[in-house]
Amino acid sequence: MRKLLICVSPLLAPAPVLAGDPEMEAAIDALYAPYFADTDDLEATLPAWERPIFSKDLAALVERWHATLPANEADDLSGADWLCQCQDWDASTFSTEVFESTVTGNTANANVRIVVFPGAEHKAAFHLVREDGAWKIDDLVASDFPDGLRQKLREVIQGHARQ
Repeated sequence: MRKLLICVSPLLAPAPVLAGDPEMEAAIDALYAPYFADTDDLEATLPAWERPIFSKDLAALVERWHATLPANEADDLSGADWLCQCQDWDASTFSTEVFESTVTGNTANANVRIVVFPGAEHKAAFHLVREDGAWKIDDLVASDFPDGLRQKLREVIQGHARQ
């Protein structure tokens, strides 16, 4: 009987869901929805740090960073949009694609290809957590923060404290 339980138990363990989880991919689509808006007013699109898209822990870190921003100055994080890794974009050619993803319980990872406009392509790796029934960004790895947004926020906050 013991051998049977050992053989069956791996079958009962929750397996990660591979690419194609519709709810998680819909959350990624929602993150990028403002970039597809047919508007000439790029100022109307809130920067990522002003949107309710982060986990509670990461949102608290974003708030700490925002509170330390020097008045009327850009820092290592405020000079470009975190999600598109750009300062402006063309909604008519902007595109995103989740090309790899896994979901395990209340956590997910998604690798996203972002085309800002022809010739300007980036990749981003999202770590998401499900909080209050919604997927939220818990960390983001991109060219502007190769060790993750969480780590970059800590570094920039520490740099502001030294000034």
